[in-house]
Amino acid sequence: MYKAGDNVSYSTTGICEIAEIKKMGAAGKEKEYYVLKPIYQKSATVYVPLNNSLLIEKMRPVINKTEADEIILKLKNDPLGWINDDVKRNVAFKEILHSGDLYQMLRLVACIYLQGEELSSNKHKLKTADSIIFANAEAYVYNELAFVLKINSNEVIEYIKGKLEE
Repeated sequence: MYKAGDNVSYSTTGICEIAEIKKMGAAGKEKEYYVLKPIYQKSATVYVPLNNSLLIEKMRPVINKTEADEIILKLKNDPLGWINDDVKRNVAFKEILHSGDLYQMLRLVACIYLQGEELSSNKHKLKTADSIIFANAEAYVYNELAFVLKINSNEVIEYIKGKLEE
């Protein structure tokens, strides 16, 4: 069980601080909730009922620097392949995006980035759906890595490139 003050990653919301564990409800039907404050969405609040295992499963501890470096290096030998079928690709990419799995999202970002580079060299662009998924996955990955590595999110790509060149 998490406690107030812990940092967690929650679904597609990203890094959150558990502000408190609070009882809420009415007429004797109170439930306990984790009250999450997203680090990068200052005005947002997320309430996760402690008795809802499906929502609790979407929470995980924030990784540490060693784990961040390990998943970046693991990317070298485990690239995500491009799926040519638009419908299958969209389903697969959305599944990864909604998984909350940092490593899989890093693979997704790398895959879409490389495809975008290849298309760009032939004077083409990514499809809009791919660009949207890329932007969402990139923000999630970069925000968590920036938080863990104590750098700005705009420095994450250089950090990743540097690690992959080691």
